[in-house]
Amino acid sequence: NDRFLVYGSNDLIGIELCGVLKNIIAIGTGMISGMGLGENSRAMLISRGMVEMVYIGNALGGNTKAFLGLAGVGDLVATCSSKLSRNFTVGYRLAKGESLEDIIQSMEEVAEGVNTIKIIDRLAESYNIRVPITETLHNIIEGEMSVQEAYTYFMKFPFRSEIDFI
Repeated sequence: NDRFLVYGSNDLIGIELCGVLKNIIAIGTGMISGMGLGENSRAMLISRGMVEMVYIGNALGGNTKAFLGLAGVGDLVATCSSKLSRNFTVGYRLAKGESLEDIIQSMEEVAEGVNTIKIIDRLAESYNIRVPITETLHNIIEGEMSVQEAYTYFMKFPFRSEIDFI
């Protein structure tokens, strides 16, 4: 109809990975919002998250083009900007001091990003992929780092500025 448009792709792996990986970044942006940080901080995490998604996607057989289209950056921005996003909500509530267990117990739907963080953290280690956002979020959900410690860590983290996948 006039309000729904379907786009196709030959990259099933890339498209599927976009739908999975954006949930990780949404948890991070929820934390940023929950901490009361501004739009620039959220935009930075979304941008750096996109780079991380591409590296993971390429390592697992996806094509960069999938991540630069609607399934990638389009869905990433929507999920990271919506207070209706389950994953954004998990991050927001974590930043407000709630425990992950309490958050999960109180939600009616599953926030897939929590399990995705665990899986991608392990995959990144075995594939030797640099995923600082995922690693940090993994440390938070495992109780090894607080949200505030993660913020301090990222303010000092030496992100590489190059994008070498294009």
